[in-house]
Amino acid sequence: MEVAASGREVELTKRPGGFALRGNYPNPFKRTTTLAFVLPEAATVSVDVYDILGGRVMHIGDKRLAAGTGRSMQLDASTLASGSYVYRVTATMTSVTQTATGQLVITR
Repeated sequence: MEVAASGREVELTKRPGGFALRGNYPNPFKRTTTLAFVLPEAATVSVDVYDILGGRVMHIGDKRLAAGTGRSMQLDASTLASGSYVYRVTATMTSVTQTATGQLVITR
């Protein structure tokens, strides 16, 4: 809350400052995990998952999401083997395309 010139408290809505990956939870996980991120403006978001050798093993594509700090996508990794993987989140916005990477661990 902020205090306005009139002396009353007002709640300010802040626009997110930039694209940011907040990680995934739970991690490690068995079947599904949630990838959390911040979008400064509406974007088309895709996720690629890579194995330890760098081969792409999964693609979740082109989901249109509104701007906000609590954005997320579900990742169903039930077809992947136990192990460590790297994922890349790509956000294509009007003015720029940004990417961020994270690591996830699947345990069975």
